[in-house]
Amino acid sequence: MRLEPGTPIDVWCVEQRLGSGGMGAVYRCFNRSAPRIRAALKILDPTLAYDPEIRGRFIREAELLFQLDHPNIVKVRNINMDASPPFIEMAFCQGRPLDAMLSDGRLPLGVAALVGAQLAEALAHVHDRGIRHRDVKPGNIIVNGDHVTLVDFGIATEGAARTMNMSGGALGTVAYAPPEWGGRQSTDPMLWDAYSLGQVIWECLSGRPAFAMPAKMDMREGIFHLLTLKRATGALDPGEGVPDDLRELVRTMTLPDPNLRLRDLREAAVVLWRHAEKGTGFLPEVEPLGVPSVMVHDDSMSGHSDTMFFPDLESEDMGQGAKPPNLAAWSEEDASPHADTIADASLTPSPVATTSRLAKASFVGLGVAAVLGLAGFLFLDFGPTESSTVASASPRPIQLTLKGDKPDLPVQTLVDGKPTTMGQSLLPGPHTFEVVVGVGCEPVDGVRPSQCGVTTTEKRVSEGTGIYPISLNYPTFVPSEVSLQISGASADKVRVDDGDWTGIKGSSWTVSDLDPGAHTLVVRGGRCPDEVPCADGCPKTCSEASAELFVPFHGGSPIVAEVALPKREEVKKTSRSRGRVTRRQFADWVKSNPRYAPEQMRGTRTADKNYVKGWSIDRPCGGAADQVPPAIAATYCGRKGLAPVSAAPTSWPEGAISYEIRAGSNGQPVLLHFSGAVSKARASQSTPTVGFRCR
Repeated sequence: MRLEPGTPIDVWCVEQRLGSGGMGAVYRCFNRSAPRIRAALKILDPTLAYDPEIRGRFIREAELLFQLDHPNIVKVRNINMDASPPFIEMAFCQGRPLDAMLSDGRLPLGVAALVGAQLAEALAHVHDRGIRHRDVKPGNIIVNGDHVTLVDFGIATEGAARTMNMSGGALGTVAYAPPEWGGRQSTDPMLWDAYSLGQVIWECLSGRPAFAMPAKMDMREGIFHLLTLKRATGALDPGEGVPDDLRELVRTMTLPDPNLRLRDLREAAVVLWRHAEKGTGFLPEVEPLGVPSVMVHDDSMSGHSDTMFFPDLESEDMGQGAKPPNLAAWSEEDASPHADTIADASLTPSPVATTSRLAKASFVGLGVAAVLGLAGFLFLDFGPTESSTVASASPRPIQLTLKGDKPDLPVQTLVDGKPTTMGQSLLPGPHTFEVVVGVGCEPVDGVRPSQCGVTTTEKRVSEGTGIYPISLNYPTFVPSEVSLQISGASADKVRVDDGDWTGIKGSSWTVSDLDPGAHTLVVRGGRCPDEVPCADGCPKTCSEASAELFVPFHGGSPIVAEVALPKREEVKKTSRSRGRVTRRQFADWVKSNPRYAPEQMRGTRTADKNYVKGWSIDRPCGGAADQVPPAIAATYCGRKGLAPVSAAPTSWPEGAISYEIRAGSNGQPVLLHFSGAVSKARASQSTPTVGFRCR
């Protein structure tokens, strides 16, 4: 139901519709007694207001967000469930959406830092109260002068409880989701917010979207493309011209590995405030709105059937017949490339869209990308169909329930061959329902790809006025056992797609939990670079090969893949464990692990600017490996670890090396002086007279 301007709601009157979502819409309203007082009302759709679960979640959302009291967060002021329709009252924020500003180009560095600092403090305030936003993007950020406001908490969650998700489902924005979204592991919503904010700061500094939804792809292909691109891109770097500490901050906030990502956004705020500039004039303030020119349709006001409010003659509001300027915190403009709405597969999803999008929702119907939760409810209406049996019958809303084991893959529902949509009804008569599970499941010549699971059910909707329940089943995935046979050189690690490396022994490896679809297995052996496969760029001490395979949805039969590892130079295994580590030994290790090269690590949290500054990795001279920070020394020693303080020698004659990095009683690095004295070690400090040895 769409409310027209002039519609009264309790003490308020509708002035303008700002946006809509699955549970209702948001309207800019003015107070009927004091028209200059405005609010943003989040209206619960009357067709959903009777449902006790939805009412409870609507109330819980208001309670959750009422806790937030921060100058950079839109304020929830009240809730009225007895009004018709029920609503949540929020402060109305004037200003310009950040995405509209970025369409004009990048922000000056001081302004970008000012925007980022306020957002970092706002999100830190949110996280302190156990709430996560999970939809931080330029379209949800309103700028007015030097002040920034974060809006749209429609999919906010309360810690690990995720109470704001209908049966656990949640909508987010794929272009700003972290790379780990949609994987096998659950996504930490605090680290989600940190990644999204880091991407927003990067876009403020660069003036262009980091990851835009491809225009010529359908939603499923676009999501897969973006997530693959994010995982392959690595940390975002604003580039030269940005101060080193700010540049490092953005990189740390957008690291693909969530375990390495910055978690405490107060640390980010400290760095950003260091570069923030106020009063630049780049961000003009928006003039306050005057008295609205809207007719109130209410017979109870002053004995008139219609009451008109006119703008003050002295105000600078719009003239007669002119449209009001777009000053809303939430606009009805078409969604930008950033605004592709997705369903969070890492949570427990639901067919009901529970978020009220304060920006106009780029709403993905269940037939596109919504992931349906176990026994979730969906109210659907598909209008007249060819299968109608009674032309004069009224459409009837249906309640759709999905049963069975919920898959960890996208789920699509269809009726009569068309994707299901929200807010409609079905005409009485026979209908064909499908539940499709998988990615890239569009049929080719009437046949869906074998990586997709499908259940087809024939149902007849009877005539009547109430909601008609329909129960469907998820298709059952039958896993296949995959066996990898390895020939040639010995292998010690295997990786599936972009997952973590897994240790292996022998010439075979077996796995039985691969999702349906295409997979790439990468096998390696020897001394190889960390993390990503090196392919044709592997060092001589590393051999690597890959195999492609396909897992069907309804499998069950064994799958065998073969791979041959090329020969490699063997590495002597005595270098790390005998005596003090030499420069040549350390240089050989860095060449095999280029991420620890000086040009990559200097000036980071792991290594200061003096890291191996006194000698060359390319042409190491003799002597002990000094100017290596404790954090990298411990990484070099690997599983064996640093030699303990108690290991011989515990003292030595004074010489070029005055200290050695050792492992203390608690396992943390310490400094052992040649005299036997022990002192604390700073993880990133590099010193010319400090060497190290492994166990």
